[in-house]
Amino acid sequence: MPLIVVASTAELDSPDLAGLEARSVVLKPVERSALREALAAVLAESAGAAGAAPATAAMPAAEPLGAHVLLVEDEAVNAAVAQGYLTALGCTSVWVKDGAEAVARNAAERFDLVLMDLSMPVMDGFATTALIRQRGGAAGRVPIVALTAHDAANFREACLAAGMDEMLSKPYTLEECARAVRRFSARSASPTRSAPRAEPLAGVDPSAIAGLRRLRGDGHGDLYSKLVELFEASCAESLAQLARALESSDLAAAAAVCHKLASSAANVGAGAFARNVRQLERLCKAGDTPAARELSQRLAAAHPALIAELSAMRLRASA
Repeated sequence: MPLIVVASTAELDSPDLAGLEARSVVLKPVERSALREALAAVLAESAGAAGAAPATAAMPAAEPLGAHVLLVEDEAVNAAVAQGYLTALGCTSVWVKDGAEAVARNAAERFDLVLMDLSMPVMDGFATTALIRQRGGAAGRVPIVALTAHDAANFREACLAAGMDEMLSKPYTLEECARAVRRFSARSASPTRSAPRAEPLAGVDPSAIAGLRRLRGDGHGDLYSKLVELFEASCAESLAQLARALESSDLAAAAAVCHKLASSAANVGAGAFARNVRQLERLCKAGDTPAARELSQRLAAAHPALIAELSAMRLRASA
């Protein structure tokens, strides 16, 4: 069984760890990226070593599964394990820590599968699933697999009744995760779903942000942090103005708001959001009110996830 040691620098010198044969060491305080990389490396190594083992013990995924997965999990270690599994399976993933973030992100971005922790504070997995089913999302009806430490026999029916499609009992294995992803990514790739993957409205452009980080403000630290702070303050108000203009069918006013909002979004590296705001401006100028209102609602739904992503980038930039 591969072993990953999580310890502080002082703990590494402890005699208690002297006899352990660890494949990797992650230093405290634990950073999600470091733990995820350690897990992915160990899992990949284990999967390669399993080539000489019996077929039943080998990794079931011969090729990358390629699914895009929304992971809803409030516990960082559990999230790192799940993302390590998904990386080993050739999937991409987005991790959110609570139900409100999950609802917003699902509305703004197309996912093949949602992995949903049931036991979260404020809004648990059942309530989050109910909201996702009620409001829909960018991908239509997305499959949801519950993640729980509870006994599967007692909770599976409750999960299905709540609108989930399956459940995994923690701790689950890489093979179990692969089976769930393969089952539902196959469903999402069926001929009945021919629509292309929607551009993630909450995505950010790392190359643009890297350039902005190199800039310096007027003696007050990096310019990027200042730009994000200004955008956070103005974007919500711009979206509110946009909603009011479209509600009153004032397309000229809506187009004017879009023109300013697109520029400010692009200036903080929110390229996908900016492109869609420009598309909304074109719809307003063309007089297509129904399409403009629909896109405006998608942008508003993506706003919380975008701000969260930009805030994370700002914190990393100022660290």
